[in-house]
Amino acid sequence: MRGEVSAQEHLLQHIANAANQLADSTDFPNLAAPIAQHLRQAGLGLSSLCVYLIDRDLKQGRNYFLDPGPAGWVDQAFTMDMAPLVTHVEQRSRMWQDPHSQEPLWFLTVPTSRGAVEIADRRPGAFTPEEERLLSSLAPSLQLLALRHRDLELL
Repeated sequence: MRGEVSAQEHLLQHIANAANQLADSTDFPNLAAPIAQHLRQAGLGLSSLCVYLIDRDLKQGRNYFLDPGPAGWVDQAFTMDMAPLVTHVEQRSRMWQDPHSQEPLWFLTVPTSRGAVEIADRRPGAFTPEEERLLSSLAPSLQLLALRHRDLELL
């Protein structure tokens, strides 16, 4: 219906607004912090949210952690046994349970053109297909936010 905004469109707009308001790289923690809460409100169960930008050499990149807070970033080395790199190279989502966690801890990693977006949650079962579709639809916008930060930091 005209005039109604879907939850997905609202999330995309919120992420775009955060990227557009990012005037300085130091603004990132404050602008990125509410994003995970908006994802939860839209029905995406998560206890952590990361956006990975992977360099073209596939060996280095950056991990943007948006949740749990405070939001921030670290430069990171990547190897082919790491889910974000495998997901990016194969351009295929991955879902798995951490075999070393005492409580069930599930991960979902979706590919982007420059890396991957990953969520995790302590839950009895895997992420649903609807959650995977929602994260996949939001991943390009989350990547754009991370790219905007990286570009501002290079100025």
